Amino acid sequence: MQKSLKTLYPYLTIYTLLVFLFYSTGFNRNWPFWADQELSQTYAALLLNSGLGQGQELLSNPGFFSIHLMQLLVNFCNYLNFYQIETIDDLNYSPSIFKSMEYLVITARHFGLLTMIVFLSGLYFVTNKAMHNRFTALLFTLLIFASNGIFFHFTQTRTELITFIFLLSSIYVFTKAFNTKNNTAYLYLFFSIILFFCALLNKTQIIVFSPLYFACAYFFIKPLSVQSPAPSFAILMKVVGMMSILVGLFPFLIKSNSSSLLLNSVVIVSLNAIVFFLSVRTTKNPYLTMACFNTSYCICYFGLNSLTASMNQGISLFGLIDNPTNMVKFLNITQGGILPHGDANAGALTLSDPIKLLQFIFRPLVKMVFKMNSAFIFLLFIGLYLYKSFRTLSRQEIYFGVFCVASFYSINLINSIRGLTPYYVLFSEFFLALYSFVLLQKIPSARMKNRIIVLLTFLIVLINLVPYTDYYNYLIRKGKNPFCGEEISTLHLQISTERIEAACKETPL
Repeated sequence: MQKSLKTLYPYLTIYTLLVFLFYSTGFNRNWPFWADQELSQTYAALLLNSGLGQGQELLSNPGFFSIHLMQLLVNFCNYLNFYQIETIDDLNYSPSIFKSMEYLVITARHFGLLTMIVFLSGLYFVTNKAMHNRFTALLFTLLIFASNGIFFHFTQTRTELITFIFLLSSIYVFTKAFNTKNNTAYLYLFFSIILFFCALLNKTQIIVFSPLYFACAYFFIKPLSVQSPAPSFAILMKVVGMMSILVGLFPFLIKSNSSSLLLNSVVIVSLNAIVFFLSVRTTKNPYLTMACFNTSYCICYFGLNSLTASMNQGISLFGLIDNPTNMVKFLNITQGGILPHGDANAGALTLSDPIKLLQFIFRPLVKMVFKMNSAFIFLLFIGLYLYKSFRTLSRQEIYFGVFCVASFYSINLINSIRGLTPYYVLFSEFFLALYSFVLLQKIPSARMKNRIIVLLTFLIVLINLVPYTDYYNYLIRKGKNPFCGEEISTLHLQISTERIEAACKETPL
């Protein structure tokens, strides 16, 4: 009994802390805050219940799992009689459309709370397996929760966190595939690709930097000694392995436009290169692994595409997976170049203007220095550790640190095209948190680890909460009310604009 309590107390601590923060900071405060996501997901759930199909309005940003899970929560709330809003008609003909919207937004916020509980519980489970110390693993989990990228998704329900869960699960299983000696390794490889496509179905933008995530698995894979195959078999496998790249590319060869085919080709070739080098590290038959990888990639593509289309009235949700370069529609394109979305003062990026190009390249660094956040704290810890204990690190650990910092900055640079939006920060901060975790593991004293983790958490909370920054504003949901603007009619086509306009006149927000 006592052992069970020791095992459960970290999970109960996470649950209690999240629930306390959620309700104490006013989960129903300023319900129209950021309508484009907190309403959009429940709105799409109503579309599914109405038989209108999710894909009719959200093909460009599928959010498949977020919306289907949200549908289950909306139906559960209806079953418990918290409200009776199951379809679009229920919303449009409700006595108070604003009150009905408030119910839906609050439902979305509870969905975000549940998602965060699942994420932190999973993070603690994996961290505890690596650290073998419940208390230290719990402290590190709370450190990650306090970081800007993760904490933002506690304050606002979006599709990125579920995408992040699928992506990290994919990398975890991918690593397990190469740490397994028997043939079950190929099953793990297949399962990791399924999880990767699940992540793409929720947020396709991650395809741009996904190879960086798969590449970081190299550090966590132990070299294995496997007997070399016969020479003739090895030659055959070389041919099969190299030709299999065309199998992985096959879906995109028949569906992608020219620019998207180039991008997908870079992604597939990069992933094959990663699989090859990981196979060299663990087996003498990398070409067979490449063949299994590409075959699995093709099978998962057609299988998941068919499954999701059948659930979406025959409409494919793979539009951006087929043609990811169509994502430029989310950017502000000007004659001079690309303006970061929502940041008209940032200046256009033009290859012909070296000054503006340098401004673009160094913009994430300047913003991080002058507007300190958790990324700055992680980098500060990494820098101090390297200064004090550089000689204790192996060459591989040093290379991994360079890779993590470079990956962090590269993803930040990609995201800066949209104006360094806070909801993508979790994808870049992951690499700094991961390397910080590796360095913490090298500290032999558990007490010293705990002190450092507590100090890092304190500094992150301090720099974010003492000056009333966006971190604090998100926590109390302080922001504009867009429900009486054009955003409702442009993002939610089935909602009655007449009811919205009448409600805005009667009770303006």
